[in-house]
Amino acid sequence: MTQGAATKRLASINLNLFKLPGDVQLSPDGKLAAWTQNALHLSTNDYDTVIWLAATDGETAPRQVTRGAGASGRPNDRSPRFAPDGTILAFIADRGDGSDVWALDLVSGGEATRLSHLGGAATSLAWSPDGKWLAVSARPAKAPPPKLDDWRVTGWQPGQNQDVTVITKLQYKYNGRGLLDDRHPKVHLVEVATGRACQVTFGAYDDSAPVWSPDGRWVGFVSSRRPDREVKPRSDIWAVDVSQITAAGLQSPAVRPDESDLPPIRLSSGHTGSLGSVNWSPDGHWLLAAGIPDEMGGAHNTHPWLMPFEAALRSGQANAPDFVPSTTEWIDVLAGFDRSIGNSVGQDVRADGGAGTPLWSRDGRWIIFSATDGGFCRMYRAKVPAGVPLDEYVPQIEALTGDDPAVVGSFASAAPAQGTELLAMIAGGPANPGEIYFATLTGQRTEAIPAPALTEPLTPVGCPVIANPLAWRQVSDLHGWLDGYALSRPERVLFPSIENNLIEGWLMKPLDFDPDERYPAILEIHGGPHSTYGLAFNHEFQMLCARGFGVFYTNPHGSKGYGYSFAARVVGDWAGIDAHDLMAAADCLAKVRWVDQHRLGVTGGSQGGYLTNWLIGHTTRFAAAVTQRSMSNLYSKYGVADNGWTHDRHGMGGADLWDSEALLMERSPIRYAPYVRTPTLIIHSDQDLRCPLEQGEQWYVALKRLGVETEFVRFTGENHELSRGGKPRNRVERLERLAGWFERHMQRQ
Repeated sequence: MTQGAATKRLASINLNLFKLPGDVQLSPDGKLAAWTQNALHLSTNDYDTVIWLAATDGETAPRQVTRGAGASGRPNDRSPRFAPDGTILAFIADRGDGSDVWALDLVSGGEATRLSHLGGAATSLAWSPDGKWLAVSARPAKAPPPKLDDWRVTGWQPGQNQDVTVITKLQYKYNGRGLLDDRHPKVHLVEVATGRACQVTFGAYDDSAPVWSPDGRWVGFVSSRRPDREVKPRSDIWAVDVSQITAAGLQSPAVRPDESDLPPIRLSSGHTGSLGSVNWSPDGHWLLAAGIPDEMGGAHNTHPWLMPFEAALRSGQANAPDFVPSTTEWIDVLAGFDRSIGNSVGQDVRADGGAGTPLWSRDGRWIIFSATDGGFCRMYRAKVPAGVPLDEYVPQIEALTGDDPAVVGSFASAAPAQGTELLAMIAGGPANPGEIYFATLTGQRTEAIPAPALTEPLTPVGCPVIANPLAWRQVSDLHGWLDGYALSRPERVLFPSIENNLIEGWLMKPLDFDPDERYPAILEIHGGPHSTYGLAFNHEFQMLCARGFGVFYTNPHGSKGYGYSFAARVVGDWAGIDAHDLMAAADCLAKVRWVDQHRLGVTGGSQGGYLTNWLIGHTTRFAAAVTQRSMSNLYSKYGVADNGWTHDRHGMGGADLWDSEALLMERSPIRYAPYVRTPTLIIHSDQDLRCPLEQGEQWYVALKRLGVETEFVRFTGENHELSRGGKPRNRVERLERLAGWFERHMQRQ
C-alpha cells in the first residue's frame, strides 16, 4: 500500500511543491499544446499562473512562455487559445490595469503584446474562424470613487456616499466576489489587426463563454435572461449576428452598434432546462450544448444536447411572449447513459477540474466528453445520430481512457491528418495530482490487443459502453518529485447500508503500517452534496496518513457518479439516508482489524461539515471532530447565504422558511447540540458567503455554552474556498490545526 523505496513524508508545507496544470489546448495542426501551470509560494503568500508550451511529437521539452507580472507582482496568465492558423497564442492576463487579451507570436517569438484594451476584467475568449477577430467576455471596470476635491467643487449630494450600498436584487452577493454590482460581463468583438473593440451584447445580464459559428456570422454565448431568473436561475444559449461588423471592420472608433442593431436570439427556446455551453458542429449544421433537463438541481445528469441550428434559429426568432416551444427537436445525446458529464471528483490540489464542456471530433461524427463513474472520471466519445431518426437514436459510447490515469480534467482535440485525431488531456490519480497526456485516435479500433476491462461500477451505467482505452503518452513530469515520498494507496471498500444498499469507499492505511498494531482512523465526508470522492490525489489525506492516521472516504447517497436516482435520493432528505450511509461507514471502519474503534475521528467541509455536525449530535462514537465551513442552522442560512434560497431550498425539496419551519429545524444540527459530547474544532472563514460565518458562530456558541470541549479557528479574508484556493499560509495553517486536533484527542497517550 505504501511506496517501499521512498522515505520522505508529505507535510502541510509541501503544498509549495505542487505544479498544477490546467486548461490544455492544441494547435489546429496538432503540433503544439499549451496549458496553464499554477504554483503557490509560501514565502510571498501568493500564487502565480503561467502558460507552458510543448511540441506534441515529444522532440522538444515543454517550456514556459509567459512571465509577465500582474497587479500582485506575480503572473496570472490564463485561457490560452491558438489562432486558427496556429501562428498566434492569445491569452488573458492581469498586467497592471485589469484583465485583457495578450498574444504571443509563435513564429517570430518575442514578448507578449497586448491585443485588447477593454479596461475591465476579461474572462473568456474565442477566435473567429478567419483569425481576424476575437470574441471576448469582459466585465466593465469599476468606476473610481469621487475624489474629495470633486465634492468640494460640485457639492456633496445624497447618493454619492461610497459607504452606502442600495440592494434591489435577490441575488446580491456571491462567494469569492462579495457584493454584486451592476457591472455585468458582456461580449465584445476585438479586431486583431487594430485592437479596436465594440460591445455586441447588452442589458443587465451576465453574458459569457462566447463561441463562433463556422461561417463567422454568429457569436453564441450563455446568458440567463428569463423573467423569473432570480428565483429560477436557468441559463440559455443565445446568439447575435455580427456579420455586418466583421464585413465592415471597425474603421471609425466613434461608430458603435447598440442593442437595436444586434438583437440577440435565444437558440435554446425549445429546451426547458438549463444549458451552460454551446459549440457548432464543424459543418455548422448542429448546435451542441451541455445542460440539464430541469430548471435546477445538482442531482440531474448533465448531458450533451443536440439541435439543428436552423431549427434553433427559427424557434428563437419565433419566441414571442406567447410562443410555446417544442422540445421534440432537442435530443439528449446520452439518453440512457446514467452518468453526468464532467469531473465531480473532489481534490484539494488541482488547478483544473475539467469544465465538462463536450467537444466535436474534427470530422463532426463524434462528440468527445468526460464523465464521472464512481471514483473515476474517464474520457468518452459518443456517435452523432447522423441519418438516424432522433426518436430511434441509441447512444453508441466508447471509453477512451481506462482505470489509469483515473481522473480526467480538461481535454482538447486536433486533426493533424485525414482520419486521425490527436487528443490531449490533463489527468491524474491517487499518486499524482495531474500531468499532460497525448493520444492518437484513428477511425478504426485495433482488435489485435484486447481492451482492458474497466472497474465494474457499483450501479448500472444504463447503456452499453465499449472499453476502447487509447495508448496515452505522458509528456510532462510535474510531480516526479513525489517518487521520493511515501504515499498511502487507497483500497476500494464496498460496505452495506440501510435498504440493502452498497456504498463505495476507499481506505488508506497509515504510513509505516504494522498489521499487528491498532491505529486511529478518520472518516472524511465530501461536500456538495452532489460531488464525489474517488481516485484523485488529496494532499490532506496523504498528510494525515503520514502522521499516523488511517483515512476512510466514501460516497454516500447524494454523490455524483452513481446515476440520477442515487444522487436525487437525498433531495428533500438531507441528513436522512446520507447520514445512515455515513454511520454505516463508521461501522465498517470500526470493524477493520487494524483500526482502533475507540479512536475514530470525523471531518468534512461545507455539506460535509453539516453532516459532521449532524453525526456528532446523534452519536458519541467519535473521539474527535473537525467541522469546516459548515452549516448548523438551515433556517437562518436560507436568508444569509448566497445560495440559501436556491441550492438549499431545492436540496430540501422546495422547503421555504414560512411553510417548512419544522422540517428545516428538524434537519438542522443546532437542534441536537445538547447531545454533542465529541471534542469539536470549528474552522470557518469570515468572507464565506456560501456557508456564512454565522453558521460556525452559532455552532461554537451552542457547544461552548453546553460545556463541550470546543475551539473556533476563524480565518480572516478567506472565503468558502480556503482549503483549495486560500492564501498559501492559511492553507497550511488549516491543515496543521486539523491534524493537531486529531493528534491531541486520538493519538495514544
